[in-house]
Formats: sequence, C-alpha cells, structure tokens
Amino acid sequence: MVMSQAPSSETSVASSSAMKPAAGGITIRQILSQLRSSIRRYLFWQGFLGTLALVALWFWGSFLLDEFVFSLTRFEIPRWLRALLLVTALGGTALFALWKLGTAMARQLNERALAMVLERRFPQLDSRLILAVEANAGQVPAVSPMHDAMVARTLERANQDVTTLDLGQVFNPSPFRRSSLLASILWVPIALLAVMNFGAVAAWANGYLKLSETYRDRQTELIPYVLAQPGERKVPFKKGIYRHPKGSDLTLQIETAEGKLAPPRVRLDYRLNQGRGSGRTYLQVDSAGQSSHTFTALLDNTNIWLTGGDYTTLSPLQIQVVDPPIVSGLSINLKYPDYTGLNTGDGFTSIPVIGTEASLPLESTFELQITAPQPLSEVRCELQAGPLRYEVLANQLNSQPQIEILPAAIVGQTRKPTRLPENLAKAAVREGGKTLAIPFRLHHKASELLAKQAAGETLELIENAIPLPPDTLLRLWLVDAEGIAATEPAKLLLRGIPDEAPQVETALRGIGTSITRLARIPVTGEVNDDYGVDRIWFEYSVDADTTLKEQPLGDYRSNRQKRVQLERSAAEPYVRFDVLPLDLAIKQKLTINTVAADANDVADVGPNVGRGQRFVFSIVSPEELLSILYAREINERKRFEQLISEVQRLRDDLVRHRDMIAASRSEPPPADKNELLQSIAGCGERSLYAIRQAAQSTDSVRQTFREIREELVNNSVDTPQMLDRIDRKIVDPLSRLMDQDFPSIDATIGLFRLANEQGSDPTAPVEDAILQIQGLLETLDQVLLEMRKLETFHEALELLKAIIGEQDDLAEKTKQRRKAQALKALED
Repeated sequence: MVMSQAPSSETSVASSSAMKPAAGGITIRQILSQLRSSIRRYLFWQGFLGTLALVALWFWGSFLLDEFVFSLTRFEIPRWLRALLLVTALGGTALFALWKLGTAMARQLNERALAMVLERRFPQLDSRLILAVEANAGQVPAVSPMHDAMVARTLERANQDVTTLDLGQVFNPSPFRRSSLLASILWVPIALLAVMNFGAVAAWANGYLKLSETYRDRQTELIPYVLAQPGERKVPFKKGIYRHPKGSDLTLQIETAEGKLAPPRVRLDYRLNQGRGSGRTYLQVDSAGQSSHTFTALLDNTNIWLTGGDYTTLSPLQIQVVDPPIVSGLSINLKYPDYTGLNTGDGFTSIPVIGTEASLPLESTFELQITAPQPLSEVRCELQAGPLRYEVLANQLNSQPQIEILPAAIVGQTRKPTRLPENLAKAAVREGGKTLAIPFRLHHKASELLAKQAAGETLELIENAIPLPPDTLLRLWLVDAEGIAATEPAKLLLRGIPDEAPQVETALRGIGTSITRLARIPVTGEVNDDYGVDRIWFEYSVDADTTLKEQPLGDYRSNRQKRVQLERSAAEPYVRFDVLPLDLAIKQKLTINTVAADANDVADVGPNVGRGQRFVFSIVSPEELLSILYAREINERKRFEQLISEVQRLRDDLVRHRDMIAASRSEPPPADKNELLQSIAGCGERSLYAIRQAAQSTDSVRQTFREIREELVNNSVDTPQMLDRIDRKIVDPLSRLMDQDFPSIDATIGLFRLANEQGSDPTAPVEDAILQIQGLLETLDQVLLEMRKLETFHEALELLKAIIGEQDDLAEKTKQRRKAQALKALED
C-alpha cells in the first residue's frame, strides 16, 4: 500500500511544518483541541439544562398533581404513590443525565471530523485544514517536488488562516438558548414560589422527598375524641382506633387544634361494616371550634371520615364494637361492730349481695368486693346519700393501683382528692385485676366528714376505711384493661341499720295509782334489744323535781340477752320498786320509769337508752287506800248482783221453754206447734250465749278481787283475816265455778241446741241445765253474801276513818281558837 511506504524527505518536511504555528499564532492542533473542548462543553451544558428542565417538570407535575388531588379530596397522595413517583423521577432523571452527559463526554471527536466542521463553517479554508490534518497524519503522498511545494504552501496558508478563526461561530446558539429559556421558565417560578410561599414548597419537600405521612401545612386541623361514659370522659383515638361497648351511644366530639382555623362546618361520612349502611352528615361548628355527633345504640364496627376546611382524615377512624365489662359478682366482707357480738373467727363474714339492696349495722367495717369476668383498669364508684354526692375512683389497677375519694365535680371548682395508702390500694386488687375490694365504714358522722372534704379539707379516713353514710346509693362503672367502659352502672343501695334503743314494755301488777309509804310496786313486762341488753334500772322523781334518780334492779345481771323478762322468778313474774327507802310523805307524787341500756360503746352514739311507760303515784294513808279499795269492791258487788240477775233470767227462760217442749209433743199437736218449736230453738241459742257471757263476767269479778288482794299486800295494809276471806270465800269459789260449773252448763246447753237442730226431744238436756244453773246460783249467792260481810267490815273502817277525821278537824279548830285568844290577850 502507498500509505505504508516510507515517506520521502520532502514529504517529511511538509509533515513537520503542517502543524507549526504561524508567527505569533497557534497551531492547527490547538485550534482543533479547543474546538473539541468547546463541543464537549456545549453538549454538557445542553444535557445539564435538559436535566434541570426535567427535574423542574417533575416538580411541577407532582406539585400540581398534589394540589389537584387535594382540592378535590382534601387527601394527601398516599405515601406509596409518592414513593413510586420519587423513584420514577430519580430513575428517569439519572438515565437522562447519563445519556446526555455521558454521551457528550464519551464521544470521540477526531481531528479530521473537527477540521471538516471548521471548513464547513468557514468555507475560506477551502479544504486546506483537512489537508493539514492528513499531512500531519502522513496521509499525503509525495508525488513530485512541485506537488510537495504546493502542499507546503497550502499548509502554510492553513496555519495562517486558523489564527483568525472565531470558534464561537461554529456553534448554533439557538438550541442552547431554548434550553436555557426552558430551564429558566421552569425554575424561576419555583424560586418565586419558594420565596412567596415557602410553606408550599416545604410541604412538597416533606411529602415527595422525605415521604412524610402528612406533609401539608393545613390551615385547619381537626382532633376527634369520644365522650366516653360515665362522666363524658374525653378519650382520644389510639392509632385511629377506638373500642366501644356494644349497644351504647357513641358521642363523637370534634375539636379544632390550637392555633388552627376552625371550619364553618364539618362533614362526617361513615360506613357500617358488613354492608349494613352508610351515610353523611354535616355538623355545625360552635364558637369554641367544636362540633359533636351521636351514634345511637351502636352495634356494628364503623369507619368514619372527617372533612372540614382544608382538613380531611387520611385513613378512616375505626370504631370497633366490643362487649362491655359487667359486674359478675358482688359481695361484702363484713366486720360487725364489737358490741353486737356477731363476729366469729377472724372477725369478717362474707355476705353475697343478692338483688340491688343490702342492709348493714351502722359502724360496720366492710369491703365491697366487685368481681368482673375480665381484668379491670378502672372502677368508678359514684355515691349518693341524699343531697350529698361523691365518688371513689380506683384506677391503674393493671399497673400502679390508686384509690382516691373525691367530692362530686362542680364546674369551676377544683376537687381535692384523698388517696388511700399505697399498700391498701395494692391489696384491694385481687385475682389478677378481676376483683377489687374497696374498704368502707358505715359511720354516723360520714356525711359531716364528706361535707368537710367538699369544702376543701382533707377527708378523714376511719381506720383506713372510707366513711360511708347510711342509705347510700352506689353506682359502679367498670373499665376493663383494654379501656372498654360499661354501658350501664351496677347499682347497690346500702342501708345503714342504726342501733335502736332497747324496747321497754312495762305494766303494773296488783297496784293502783294510789299507794302507801310502805308500798312495793310490782312491774311486769319485758325488754328487747337487737344485740342484747346490758343494764336495767328504775328511774324516779318526786313531785315537781326534774332530777331523775336511780334505783338499781338488783335481780338483773348483764348477760347480753336480746329478750329479758322482768321477773324475779317463775313464781314471781315481776320486779319490785321499793317506796319505803324514799321516806315519802302523804300527798306527795312519785313518778317511776323502767330504763334499759344496750352495750353500744361507739363514741357519741352509745349506749342507747330505752324507757318504758311512766307511772305516776299519789302517796296516801293506809285508811285512804282501804277506802279506795272499798269503792272498787262496791262496784264489783253491783256487777256481781247484776250477773246473778242475768243467770236467774236464764234459768227462768229455760223453765218456761221446758213447759213449751211438753206442749209441742202432746197429741194431737197444737195448732201453734211451729211457733213453739221456733221459740224453743231461740231459747237454746240465747241460753248458750247468756251462759258464756255470765262466765266472762264471773272471771272479770274474780280477777278484780285478785287485784284488790294483791294491792292490799303490795301496799302493806293487809291482814291475814282479810286475805283469807278474799281467797277462801270469794276467789276460790269463783275459780271452781270457772273450772267446773260453767264448762258443764255450757256443754249441757249445747246438747239442748243440738237436739233442737236434729228435731229430737230436748227435754233431758233442758232439765239438766236447769238443775246445774240452780246449783250455780246457790254458789253465786254464797259469794255475794261474803261480799256483803266484807262490805260491813269496810263500812266500819269508813266510820272509823270519819271519826278520826272529825277529831283531826276539832283539834285544828281548837288550835286556831287558842291562838286567836292568845293574840287578843297580848293586845289587851
């Protein structure tokens, strides 16, 4: 090949001078090297501007897309989509930059191609530059000396021409200007936007570069809460989820975040799970920036979206419906007051609560044991005793238990809690948090203590127990470990049973209201107390003296019996009050009362004292007392005489109807037989009623004389003769009549009536009844005779009393006359 031959000496000379610079100029190689660098710079900047334009286009595309989506939905574009856009933009920009910049830097620009570019741009070079490049590369063969001279001359001119070339004319500035203009058009607004609305650019950067979940700087921000019961507690959503007790009302309260603009209204969209329904409602926002909506008796899981102003929830708020906690068991671990004597063993008695009410003795200490199927985190016990309201709050049961007592919440007032000791709060939580035992004390001053706490003082605990007034209504609200609150409270009415004073029931036996100075007053009856009688005594006063004095009841010893009979023995079913030690005068008044006390040792409460009926007595002389008793005997004698008259009429009526019976059975039968039979039947009925009335009257007379006898004995005015006469001549005969005669006559007259009813002959029972009644009348007449003899005795006593009275009057008059005579003698 020609190109492989060794060049001639002329050619070599031409080659060595081809790239030499002209005087004061640069070489063709330098020009070409400058052109190569310029081309690469041109391509680099073209690629750079294109990359900038692409980045700006990505910014504007994502920015406008975000604004468009937000204006329609108020949602930020999902994070995953923004991440996809970012990866796509970074990848596309990187590929575009590599393509443009890498191509510009890696492109091979040889000197011949560069020379052709220059000759095309500068026609005056007339292929001399290409000849110089070829000659420098040894590609111009030596043909002849003339040829070589011409080539040398051409090369010399080429060297001279390149010194005047302007390389800037090689490039077309229009594409570069367009790229620059496009980049400026895209980036200048970005700069202006960053200056005028930096928040928008920062939000875009947070959303599309940092990929934040929420990135827009909204003017409105809504914070949803649930007003949970009880107490309308504000409960926030946890990670967009709220667990709600099934079947209860759900009240959603929507608040505007502090420092944010409140929207005029809030749009609430909801959808029930399992396709049960959906809806939309608009809520008006009040001046405080709040709005609320209530879902009634919510039974299904629900998704909720909120939109207001430029705010909307990115993901739905989830309401998960769950079963609420309930009280599965309620019991009372009770320690009775010591004075009741009811405590056994360790002192505590477990009482299950059945129903909604329990009654406990006042001053009892007890634990209210609340049990639920699941572990609890909080128990709120609302208590109401009349107008007094307060609450016991047990919280953090699954971590650090606390039990606080607080007065009822009052708007504008700060509540001052009282906290149980930490060890008691921990001991109150049992069975892994399923059971809570709250200590209480049913106390008579609980209302006063709680009222002081409501006034701002610290509550005074009673033996580390919470004071509880009697008749308190408790409402128990449970919250389980997952924060689910009960829909309705468990209710319990705790009644405090006060320790009543002993009930004293008394009556007099064998004594009247007039007594002698020697009397011993019998008192009968019984004393009852809920938990046992501790002491019994007599109280008495004389005349108008209000000072009560005591006389011990020596026959009673404290043994805490719930029922105590006032008796000395089985033979003497009474106790006695002795008048003699009082040394009373005639005409004085004595008032006595039987008093009993229980063993209640509670300060400011016990012991409780009960009193029986008051009895007032007048002190009289023995003669006056006998006169009073005589008057009673006269009245009883008159009653007895009336009784005898009635029995006689009964006998006469039976005799008359006995004759009628004989007439009714004669032959032939009389015309008025039916009338006779009716009259006979009526006689049987009347007779039975009459004999029973007579028996009652007889028993009353007997009892009266027994009382008169006892009154004689109790006043110490009796004599053996007097007592013997009453016993043997009056009381004993009447007792025999009551035990024997009256029952026998009643049975006989009963047979008479039965014969009438059966239509048989009643003659025999009538005859027997007449005979028995006749015997009865004889006994009654004998008793009446003894009563009249007793009357003669008392009349003598009355006469003696009158004589004594006249003597006393005469002595008083004599005394007064002598006094008058003495005064007259002094005057003379």
